[in-house]
Amino acid sequence: MAKKIINVPQETVTKIQALQYECESRKGLLAFMLDKGGSVESEGFRAYHREYTDFNARYEQAKEDMQKTVLEPQVPGRLLTWKLDFASGEAECEYEPMPVFDGCPCGHTGPVGAPGASGPSDHDACRASSAADSAKVVATA
Repeated sequence: MAKKIINVPQETVTKIQALQYECESRKGLLAFMLDKGGSVESEGFRAYHREYTDFNARYEQAKEDMQKTVLEPQVPGRLLTWKLDFASGEAECEYEPMPVFDGCPCGHTGPVGAPGASGPSDHDACRASSAADSAKVVATA
């Protein structure tokens, strides 16, 4: 596992922070209402619960959008987890590095699955082809 710090655009940080605040405040109000003997059937509880559900859906969507458009394109591997620091605007990302093919006789190198990089089947085919060519050379020598 590897780590990388990514600077997130301030607009994205502010949006996610505001949505998290709205979710947490609604959650606190709902808990307070229940602690004071309120009913989940009351109109007030239902109204705050609808607001919470709406803000939470928007919060989760904003996090997913940031992950797909900001974090994943900058992480050289499979993103595992991330934490966003609202004060600094930095996301600490943990990721699994992509395996790299190195030393293939045909010159294939680079991370598996990256645009323009060779995949395992290409690499295996090159290795097999190179082994067959080497055997021919040895047999004729």
